[in-house]
Amino acid sequence: MYLKKINLKNKVALVTGAGKGIGRACSIALAEAGATIIGVSRTTSDLDKLQKDIKKVKGKLTKITCDIMNYEDLSSKLKKIKKVDILVNNAGTNIPEPFEKIKQKA
Repeated sequence: MYLKKINLKNKVALVTGAGKGIGRACSIALAEAGATIIGVSRTTSDLDKLQKDIKKVKGKLTKITCDIMNYEDLSSKLKKIKKVDILVNNAGTNIPEPFEKIKQKA
């Protein structure tokens, strides 16, 4: 347990890119500390595997299958969320330009 000195009971953590790598590890660590996880990933099967690991640590996961590059889909799914205490904005994109120059597609 990486966050053993931290109590996140009754906290909600939204983790993008939760299906693999750093996002997956963050999701499990936050669940071990007591947070309820909202995991966002493009791949449902990755979220299903994550859910099994989070259940092993007696945690809870709400799965959101979504590509964060699809603004309308992401926006409609995030509007249903009532509370977020922790954000791990981990999902990677491949837009090779400064963040402030990226424009939302119409």
